[in-house]
Amino acid sequence: MITLTKDVAEAQVELFSSIIWNPDDLIEVRILPKRQQIYCKASELTSHVDSLWELNQDGQNIYVGVNPRIRKGGKTEDVKCFRTFFVDWDGVSLDYVSHAYEAAGVETPTIIIASGHGY
Repeated sequence: MITLTKDVAEAQVELFSSIIWNPDDLIEVRILPKRQQIYCKASELTSHVDSLWELNQDGQNIYVGVNPRIRKGGKTEDVKCFRTFFVDWDGVSLDYVSHAYEAAGVETPTIIIASGHGY
């Protein structure tokens, strides 16, 4: 298992960004419970890692909208396109997730993220 440090987080954000977005995609980052949002180009997300790291260390949860936006906003009509399909599995093991995909006949996910409460 990888120990998460700020440097590792930055490398993971850079890899994640390169896999699911085009560099010019507008993406949304939500910070909860603070109820703050950041909008930036996918290519600029790594420049926010330091401040997001600090917010997370202070107990804030960081969520990233996986589908790009056409403008700032959290409504369905603000989504540019649906390039990514995602599932949020809370309170389960990685083994459970793997078996669930296999049993459903669904392709293996490109990325699985350990969020701390699930995958």
